[in-house]
Amino acid sequence: VHTTAPRRAFGLDLVDPVALTDEPAEPDAVLSAPAEWWLRLVTGRHAAAHTPAEVTLKGDTLTLDDLRRVFPGF
Repeated sequence: VHTTAPRRAFGLDLVDPVALTDEPAEPDAVLSAPAEWWLRLVTGRHAAAHTPAEVTLKGDTLTLDDLRRVFPGF
């Protein structure tokens, strides 16, 4: 995960339970997004219709919809 405003980089391990990790050397996918969008995603408060154009996910193994299912909200 790479965020902007503030700029941060870290890993996301999608096993049960989901965990934040150090940035992996060879990630399966790379999500780049504003930090505010990342926060909304992990709290389950970001619908596909409200995803800004600067959000990107590079990789073949994961989609933004997959991430939305990982973080369904409260």
